[in-house]
Amino acid sequence: YDEAGRALGLALLQEPDRLLEPVNAARSAAWFWQTRGLNALADDRSDDDDDGDFVSITKIINGGTTGLSERRRYWAQARRTLGLD
Repeated sequence: YDEAGRALGLALLQEPDRLLEPVNAARSAAWFWQTRGLNALADDRSDDDDDGDFVSITKIINGGTTGLSERRRYWAQARRTLGLD
């Protein structure tokens, strides 16, 4: 909260519920994604292991792989819905 609050100009240690506000929730998620270099893993490249990247992103965000199979199902559904498969 401290690091995100400083980056976003929010007093999150004193007012953590500020992250319940949609704009601040989105900003904090974007800040986390950017500061952890997740775009480099998420970018589609033909010469890498997409599932390995998916697992790496999951570990960075969640600290482990709990719920990974469910996230894979959600991702597959999203890809079908977006016409990416």
